[in-house]
Amino acid sequence: MIPPALSAWADHWQTLVAGRDDQRGVDQRDGDPARDPWSARADRFAAYSAGLPDDDPLFTRLRAAVRPTDTVLDVGAGAGRYAVPLAALAREVVAVEPSPAMCRHLAERIAAAGAGNVAVIGAPWPAADVPVADVTICAHVVYGVRAIAPFLRALDAHTRRLCLLAIRVDQHPGIAELSRALFGENRVRQPALLDLYGALLDLGIAADVQIVPASGGFRFADHAEAAAHYRDRLRIPPGTPTETRLRQLITEHLTKEPDGRWRWPTPPPRNAIVSWAKGGGIAGE
Repeated sequence: MIPPALSAWADHWQTLVAGRDDQRGVDQRDGDPARDPWSARADRFAAYSAGLPDDDPLFTRLRAAVRPTDTVLDVGAGAGRYAVPLAALAREVVAVEPSPAMCRHLAERIAAAGAGNVAVIGAPWPAADVPVADVTICAHVVYGVRAIAPFLRALDAHTRRLCLLAIRVDQHPGIAELSRALFGENRVRQPALLDLYGALLDLGIAADVQIVPASGGFRFADHAEAAAHYRDRLRIPPGTPTETRLRQLITEHLTKEPDGRWRWPTPPPRNAIVSWAKGGGIAGE
């Protein structure tokens, strides 16, 4: 792919997101405050995001960066994968999450952990009314954001010392192959590291990048869990012939790992931690 000119990265990003929404055939995109796209999948996502591994690369960075006197802003906190463990490192954590379904899981996880220093703001970003924090994180949230420049500007504006974003380097494993097999079409690719870095450069931010293995690596306990995952990603209605064919393809293609889990037979996906320290300013301000 030939990257767009620097001045066009935000438009390029919006084109990618709009193209994916159109291809999915949905009336409203992920993250639209008029609806909750997580209603049907919050339980499964919360289960997947439970039990943060000790060697999770983003949390390893956070352990080194967050001070006991810090406030941390977690934008798109989901079910609290990072917000809850961060409560043990920081003075206060502000978790911004627009999905009511996700907020229910987040509140349950906060209560179970006794994390009284985590405040939940149930609002979309960048409309959420929150104070400036010492450290801001945004982990795997931006894929459905159409207007990426205001989103990133708000992250920068609400950060006092360090901002960290997690994003995929590679495309979601198996999606392109399944899309061709099920629908006879090439999948519009998801925004990824290259697109994010270009959008940041447009705003005057030359970020640092750390490439790391994807935590969990899109591995599944069994074929049923994998089928549910890909059915959701491809927006396939349950109980349809397309879902039946999906299950057949899952059975035919998934490979078993030494630990007994299953994954699509491609090289393990990679993530990137994109970070910048404050002080360099942002274009247009």
